[in-house]
Amino acid sequence: MSNFDKKNCDVNELGTGLLNCILELGYPKGFVKLNKNFSAPVSTEIDLAYFQDKVQAGDFVPFLGADNNELPIPEDVTQEVANGRTFTARDGKRMMTFGYLVGDYYLNKIMNSHKSNNFGQVALVFENDSVLMVQSKDGLTVKGFEVGMFSPNYQFFDGSVSSETKAAMQLLLPDEFNKQGVIYEVAGINKLRGANETELTILTAASGGAVITASATFLFNRSINVEGLTDNEFKVTINGVEDDIISVSFADGVYTITATTSFAADDVVVVSLYDQTEDFTIVEVSEDFYEGTSKSFVVV
Repeated sequence: MSNFDKKNCDVNELGTGLLNCILELGYPKGFVKLNKNFSAPVSTEIDLAYFQDKVQAGDFVPFLGADNNELPIPEDVTQEVANGRTFTARDGKRMMTFGYLVGDYYLNKIMNSHKSNNFGQVALVFENDSVLMVQSKDGLTVKGFEVGMFSPNYQFFDGSVSSETKAAMQLLLPDEFNKQGVIYEVAGINKLRGANETELTILTAASGGAVITASATFLFNRSINVEGLTDNEFKVTINGVEDDIISVSFADGVYTITATTSFAADDVVVVSLYDQTEDFTIVEVSEDFYEGTSKSFVVV
């Protein structure tokens, strides 16, 4: 059984009828980019855990926390014929622009890495934890809204108006929005985080030993260490071949990784973040997500 178009209607106030208990969208807070080919059976339980799993798998990318938006009502293209009647020649395609005051210039960089005229699918997210998606015409599956143009831009702080990253998109199929939308109530969805790009740097790896020291910092602020990673969140390759990790420890901003195979001179060592349990290149630590790979390090 699907979990869309359902709301918890526990009532504590007199005079509130269940017929008045409906899901409401509320203020738009952004969107989640879905895999272009995403589709799920209507029986799928789409909750916060489902979104988190998809983020770690690299299938979903959240762009949440919008502070402003421009959401004009699309105007249909009409035609007036000789007898004075007006007909709809083409349904208007909905434009949506989300404005983000957080993230500043770095969010603009991230968004522009996704810039496209064939963006893919999105699920729309609203402030009261509502998520708007699309049910197929046969009623069997759910998916996201098809988006063509996705065009981010950056506005500088001008002394009175804050800097802002704006992301404009066009929904391609009017029927998806006007006739096929379904609402999920996803508790906590506005706290969903995307993957943090991580700067992994190998500091030492000596010939004759099997110990690597490496730093892991946030790409967009290298003064902040990424902490809490274990041997289950790293992968080590030597000359392109994965090597087993014996142990990982962290102290004073440095990870010490002990591999199984001793290094020889001219070996090429690479350290990556990798979820050994789920076989993902994105790792999760306390509901935060991280991804990154070091540059090649040549052993001397």
